[in-house]
Amino acid sequence: MRVISLLTFLISFVILEASDLYSQEIIHDPELSTMGEIVGDKWKTNEGAVQKKLGALEKEHGKKLNIISILVDDVGYTELGVYGSGKLRGAPTPNLDKMAHQGMKLMS
Repeated sequence: MRVISLLTFLISFVILEASDLYSQEIIHDPELSTMGEIVGDKWKTNEGAVQKKLGALEKEHGKKLNIISILVDDVGYTELGVYGSGKLRGAPTPNLDKMAHQGMKLMS
């Protein structure tokens, strides 16, 4: 019974902590604000085009696409195997390589 009580407490705590995160205001960095002023209209146009394309693909395939976006820092262009290195640099990335080969690589 103590295990269930402890588990219930932990789950409640995690839910409360997560809900607190969603209630906080998002504060963007100054670079985003500056770039928004410079290219905000282009971003809106591009976002509209992306949503239109995603809608067409969903209609064509009958379901929403699975999109995974991975943002990393301090990784050189050729440090991942899919871009020509991985094992050669001492850090093989077989799972990322497999995902890249099965999906779409965006190069710029």
